Amino acid sequence: MAKVVGEFYKGRRKQRNTAVVIVGILLGILALVLVVFYGMQQYAVITKDDVKIKLKFLEDGEEAVQEDESGAYVFEDVTAEITYDEPDYSSVVPQAGYNVEPIRAIFVEYNNINDEMLPQYVNRLKEGNALVLEMMPKEGLLMWQTNSELGTKYGLSDYSGDIPSVMPDYMTYLKEENGIYLVAQINVCIDDLLNKSCTSVQLCNSVGYPYTDEIGSWLCPYNMDLRKFIVDCCNELYALGFDEVVLANVRQPAVDMNAEGAEPFLYTRTMMTTQNARYGVSSLVSYITSQLDKRSGLLSVYLDSSTALVNGFDNTNGQDLELFFKLFDRVYYMTDMYAYQFNVEYAQKYLDVGDVKDRFVPVVLNYLPDNTSWVLVDYEEKS
Repeated sequence: MAKVVGEFYKGRRKQRNTAVVIVGILLGILALVLVVFYGMQQYAVITKDDVKIKLKFLEDGEEAVQEDESGAYVFEDVTAEITYDEPDYSSVVPQAGYNVEPIRAIFVEYNNINDEMLPQYVNRLKEGNALVLEMMPKEGLLMWQTNSELGTKYGLSDYSGDIPSVMPDYMTYLKEENGIYLVAQINVCIDDLLNKSCTSVQLCNSVGYPYTDEIGSWLCPYNMDLRKFIVDCCNELYALGFDEVVLANVRQPAVDMNAEGAEPFLYTRTMMTTQNARYGVSSLVSYITSQLDKRSGLLSVYLDSSTALVNGFDNTNGQDLELFFKLFDRVYYMTDMYAYQFNVEYAQKYLDVGDVKDRFVPVVLNYLPDNTSWVLVDYEEKS
C-alpha cells in the first residue's frame, strides 16, 4: 500500500538573531560604564602618584553631592593649592672630568697679551705646558672679535684696541709654532663694561640700584641674556682654537642674608620657587654646561669660597663644589704654599671621577707646588 504524504508543506521555523541580542547587551553595558564613569568623577582624588575614588558617604554616612530645595546639585567647596618643589641638584650625575690630562700653566693678564710679552711667557715654559690667557677680565673687555648678540650690540670687542684683529695670529704662534696648550679665562658674574652698557643684566640691591662693591659690578645669575652670552663666548673661543675655557667669578656677592640688616637682591627674573645665591649659581652653571655638552675642549670653573671647599657648598656666594665637580672638567682654586695640600684633601671628598691632582688645580703666586697640575700667577710684591 502506498505511503500517504501530507498535502501541505510545513514551513521552516525561524531562528532567533542572536547577534542582535549580543550587540544590544554590549551597548547596554557600555552605556552603563559611561554613566558610572562620568557620575563618579566628582569623587575622584588626583595626586601626583595616582588617582583614587573616594566616596565620602561610605566614610561618614554623608553624600559628597547633595541637592538643594530646587533640586540642583550642591557641591562641597574645595580649596586647590599648587606647590612647587625647591630646586635640588644633589642627584645630578657626573658629566665631566673623564680623561683629563695634567696642566702646568702660567697665567697671562689681558694687558700682557701683545707682541712684546707673549714670547717672554713662551720662553718661561720650562716646567710647564700651558698658558692661561685672560680673554675677558672683570673690566669687560673682549680680547677677540665676537659675533655674540650682546657683544656686537654693545661693541664689547671695540675697547681692546687692535688685539681682537690679531688674536688669530697669536693663536697660530702659540699653538702651531710652539705646541702650547691654551686656556681662555673669562669672567661671568662680574663685568664692569656689560653692567654699564646693558642695565637688563644687572644684579640690583633691594631698592633697585646696580650692586657694585670693591670687587666689581655684579650681574644677575638668573638672567637668560647673560647665560646665552657666556655660552656664545665659550663657543667662539673653542672655534678660535683654545683647548679649554675656564669661567671665573661664577658667584654672587658673599652676603649673609641671615645677618641683621641684610637686604635681599633683586633678580632680573621672577620664579615660583625660592631665589637665592645657591639656586641662582647652580641653575646658571647647569644651563651653561648643558648648552656646551658637545664642546670641542674642556670646560672648567674657579672656586672662590673656602667654605664651599670645606663644607661642599657656600650659601652666601652660591658656589657648590660637589656640583662643580660633576659639571666641570676642572676646578681652579687660588691658594698658597702652606694651604694647598690641605685644600687638595678637602677637594677629594667631593670628587667621584678622575684624579684630584689633575682636576683640582691650585692657582699659586710665585712658586710651583708639588702637584701634577697648577697655574702660576706672577705677583710683584710691593715694598
